[in-house]
Amino acid sequence: MKTNRAMSELLAHAQTKGSPVDDDYLNFIEREGCILIKSFCSELPIGFPDTAYFDQTDCEASINHVHLESLSEGLNLVQAWENKLRFKYPAKAFVIVLKCDPDGTDVVARFFQYRESDPTWLSSDLESYKSEALLVREIT
Repeated sequence: MKTNRAMSELLAHAQTKGSPVDDDYLNFIEREGCILIKSFCSELPIGFPDTAYFDQTDCEASINHVHLESLSEGLNLVQAWENKLRFKYPAKAFVIVLKCDPDGTDVVARFFQYRESDPTWLSSDLESYKSEALLVREIT
């Protein structure tokens, strides 16, 4: 797990609660080589070229994002996604990103597959994100 300094400071004071994760966020489908949260992609066209996304990683990162009430909920979702993705897609590599404002508000979690063929979606220099606290978990 990687974090920037802002997220490390938040995690040092975070209180995790065992709140349940909404099952809708844990049901995935595979379309056009993308792993997507099923309930979020009902309006997606059948063919990937008919979408507004630059590539498959952009599609996943855009569709597979969830706005959450708290950092604690975000941490629970990150763990639930890791468990589910490892179990359901053991041969695939994923990146899970949890971001929020430095004060712990505006929490968003997202995931996408790691693909060498697509441009990187996230800078490897997490400290370059000055206005966000970031946690990145790579699942290989």
